[in-house]
Amino acid sequence: MKLQRLWNEVRFLASMVVMVALVQSCAGERSASDDEPEMAQPPAARGDVVARADFVLCPAIQGIADDLAARVGFQRDPERSIDGIGAECFVRGMEFGWIRVAIPPAMVRTIGMQAEGYEGPSTPAPEFGENAVLVNAQLQQPHVIFELLGQIIDVGVEHSGTGAPDRATVITVAEMVRDALRGENSG
Repeated sequence: MKLQRLWNEVRFLASMVVMVALVQSCAGERSASDDEPEMAQPPAARGDVVARADFVLCPAIQGIADDLAARVGFQRDPERSIDGIGAECFVRGMEFGWIRVAIPPAMVRTIGMQAEGYEGPSTPAPEFGENAVLVNAQLQQPHVIFELLGQIIDVGVEHSGTGAPDRATVITVAEMVRDALRGENSG
C-alpha cells in the first residue's frame, strides 16, 4: 500500500512537471502591458483577491485537520506535518487515506488547466461556482477544483481503506476547506 501511494505521488509530480513544461512552451512571452487592462480595474471590480504570497493555506487546514480526516473516515496521523512542498498541505492518515489541499503553480491560470492534469472525467461542482469541477481521477483520488479569493484551490481526497470517497463526502470536505480558507484570508 505504501509503495502504491508513493508511486501515485511520483506520478502526480511527474505529470505536474510535464504540464508546467507544456504551459511554458505554449504560453509565449507576456509583456507587462498584457496585464494592464485587468490591473487597471479597482479591486472591488475584480472581486476580493488575496495575493498568492499572502494567501494563508496550511495554518487554515491545520485548524480543521482532525475534522477533515474524520469526515473522510480515517484517523489523522498527528506525527506527520500538514505542510507539503510549495503551496500544498496534507492531512495524512495513520494507516491509509489523505487529503491534499493545494494552490497550483502560478502558470496554471484556469480551473480547466488544473483539471486537465488528472486522468478521469470532470463534472461541474456548482456548489463552488460556475467553473468549479469535480474530477473523478483514477486510483480512488477525486479532486474538487475551484477558485477562492483569486486563487485556484485543488482539494484531493483518498481513502484507500474503503475505496474512493463518494461525491457527497468529497464535496463536504471541499466545503470545509473553502470555509476555513475564506475565514483565514478574509480578515
